[in-house]
Amino acid sequence: MKEFFLSWAITLSGVSFSDLLEGYGVGIGLYLALAIIQAVAGFRLSVLARRLESSRKAIVARKLQGEYSSVRRISGNLANVELQLDTFFDALFKLIVALFILSLIMFAYALTHQSIVLYNWALWLILAYLLLAPLLIFYFSSRYIRKKCEPLTTDLNDLAARVQSAAFK
Repeated sequence: MKEFFLSWAITLSGVSFSDLLEGYGVGIGLYLALAIIQAVAGFRLSVLARRLESSRKAIVARKLQGEYSSVRRISGNLANVELQLDTFFDALFKLIVALFILSLIMFAYALTHQSIVLYNWALWLILAYLLLAPLLIFYFSSRYIRKKCEPLTTDLNDLAARVQSAAFK
């Protein structure tokens, strides 16, 4: 098995850098698209903050003193999540910029060395870097953001249900 893998890895793939130029364009585009994660998460946090403010106004208008502590607790949790995500976004942005710059360097190298035929291992490594890595970063970042926001969403839904039920008593 080991011999098969080694012989496969060092076999020329028949694919040159010129054949991969379209893949580089897609990969670079995917790295640029990763910046959208921050915009989507920022929008998600602003929706949660708006819902919290709407609930707070309804509680004040209906004089539901028992819910003030819930609003303060959720507000504190929201601020904590915002700080955690801000730190996460700083690290994610640095990672994305570094990977984007590396993909541009790879693209420039491919443009200047178009006739080089790649080994199988190099071909799959480049494809994984350009196509799989951005998708994995997007998937795991989205999961992390959702995990951080989910308890807030649940708390806000519970609070809204309590406020609505109190309004109809």
